[in-house]
Amino acid sequence: MEKDWNGLPYRSISQYYQTKFGEKVYKIPVAVVDNCPNRMGLKGMKTCSFCDVWGSAAKSEHMQDPLETQIEKYHALLIKKYNVKKFLVYFQAYTNTFTKISALRASFENSLKFPFVGGFVVGTRPDCISPAVLDLWQEMHDIPRSNRSRPLSTSL
Repeated sequence: MEKDWNGLPYRSISQYYQTKFGEKVYKIPVAVVDNCPNRMGLKGMKTCSFCDVWGSAAKSEHMQDPLETQIEKYHALLIKKYNVKKFLVYFQAYTNTFTKISALRASFENSLKFPFVGGFVVGTRPDCISPAVLDLWQEMHDIPRSNRSRPLSTSL
């Protein structure tokens, strides 16, 4: 087995992105949902061991902004701070698959409209991944390369 990360038989996610995209990739954290089944009491509890009070994202003045605004603001911040070129949109806060598929599709499509975005990462819970969510991820993955302006990478 190939050893790569400090002699261990696996790579860090940063190393994986470096290999896949050919350079350092930064995540742009966004919030498009504001709840999860635990917080709503649907799983018999009102708290969650995965999220802090802001949904597992550092509290930001941008969390209530539209998706496009969040992407633009964090993109500008990361470029200024790190001088990087490649980004993934990270749907980080709360349980992103605990929403309507149409809303999820719109969020994914809107995030991929930016020329500097190479894909997206989705924060979720295993018990909130339905066959419809898997179908949507497959649909996003299967978009013909000729219909894309850039490579698409989706991951959990």
